[in-house]
Amino acid sequence: MSHTPAVVISTPQHFDVRGGKEIVGRIRTWASSVASGLGADERATADIALAVSEAATNVVYYAYNGAAEYRLSLTARRIGERIIVRIRDYGRKFDPASVRPPNIGGEPTDTAST
Repeated sequence: MSHTPAVVISTPQHFDVRGGKEIVGRIRTWASSVASGLGADERATADIALAVSEAATNVVYYAYNGAAEYRLSLTARRIGERIIVRIRDYGRKFDPASVRPPNIGGEPTDTAST
C-alpha cells in the first residue's frame, strides 16, 4: 500500500499595522521573518519579502494616496511547499470602470527606433 505524505499546513501568522509610509519597511521585516520561520530558504525569503513590500507600496500609493495614516492586515501561512501571504487594506476601493481597457493586439502607440 502506498502512502501519500500529508500536506503541512502551518498556523496563520498575523500582522496588523497602522502608520505612515514607514509601515512598508515594517511589513518587509515582518514578511522576511515569517518566511524564514515558515521554512523558506534565504533566496525565497528575500523574494517573498520583496514581493510583499512591493504589494504594500502599491496599496499605500493607490488605496491611500494622500492619506496621513495607513492600515493593513497581513496573514501568512505555509500550505505544503507554498507560502501564501494575504494583504488586506482599508483604503479607497479600485473602480475598474475608471480606467481604459488595454490595447491588446492593436498597433503599438510608442515604438523605439533601432
